[in-house]
Amino acid sequence: MPFRVTRSSASWERIDISAPELGKDKTLDRRLDLPLTAHDWENIADTKQVIVQSGRIRYENGFERTVSDITCDVWFYFRTPEDKTNPIQGRGTACDQLSQQLAGIQKQKIAAQH
Repeated sequence: MPFRVTRSSASWERIDISAPELGKDKTLDRRLDLPLTAHDWENIADTKQVIVQSGRIRYENGFERTVSDITCDVWFYFRTPEDKTNPIQGRGTACDQLSQQLAGIQKQKIAAQH
């Protein structure tokens, strides 16, 4: 299956947060606009491109120790023409699981052709 990863980056500012600032109804979610064209979305729907979200969170845990964690998640989509109500479906997974997930989609496509 031909596959291409297109990179788009966004940088986040450093933020300092204390426990009271993270009240029960507050969130750290931020909206990110992806500069994708209609052609990009077609490639994403055909599993030729994926969306990769990666980052690093670093924080002091209150015990004189700094914790650093790297995250990488990938969002991929594939066409399911047999499903009339949802002809394009998507999944998210950890980056290190992408090849396994794509192999499963390829098997499904081959099985659907026979």
